[in-house]
Amino acid sequence: MQKVLGFVLMVTGLSAVAMAGVTVVPEISPATAVSGLTVLAGAVLVIRGRRKK
Repeated sequence: MQKVLGFVLMVTGLSAVAMAGVTVVPEISPATAVSGLTVLAGAVLVIRGRRKK
């Protein structure tokens, strides 16, 4: 279950980054920050799930 949740979080975060619009100002928008944290959380869950085996 943890592995599936991690994968879903990674896909959700990556899709949000892929669909983000182009901005002129080099700022980190709240949506981009949340996407990055989502990808990071998903990656951590996947790595933790693989270490237990």
